[in-house]
Amino acid sequence: MIPPFIVIGGTCGSGKSTIARKVAEGLGYEVCDGDDYHSEESKDKMASGCPLNDEDRFPWLQRLVEVKNFYQQNNSNVVLACSALKRMYRDTLIDNKTPEECVIVILKVKREELEQRIKNRPAHFARINLLDSQLSILELPKNEEEAKQEPNLLVVDANGSEEEVVKSIVQKLKAM
Repeated sequence: MIPPFIVIGGTCGSGKSTIARKVAEGLGYEVCDGDDYHSEESKDKMASGCPLNDEDRFPWLQRLVEVKNFYQQNNSNVVLACSALKRMYRDTLIDNKTPEECVIVILKVKREELEQRIKNRPAHFARINLLDSQLSILELPKNEEEAKQEPNLLVVDANGSEEEVVKSIVQKLKAM
């Protein structure tokens, strides 16, 4: 059974928004982009090359939890594009839900590929200068024991085509 709330996460340039939209289309889910819930101040900060800190992200995460709660209260299925870089961010989004209720998929992409993708999207506020900070705070399980501590988390290789990545995600969701 595919959970009703799916988060597609990863660093800037990983393809979160595009993959979230395509996964949602394929599953017949609604889609939300976490970027739409950043404050103008946070967007300006990122556009100027300053990475967000936990203090900046907390109100944003709270807004995303409200979005999740809205969809759940309305029995709607949704895919949310959201960085979800740190475990504490993911824990906030999951909010004690089981993997049957909520899954976070982190798109793992090679640095060189991330750089190329970011260069190819000049209109986005998150630029190449934010990549180092995002990669430095990205927390992924390092071994099987750590992976067991985050049962709601799937890490997916997203270096391939969009179609390959979407297919891989849907297969992994169905196998849960």
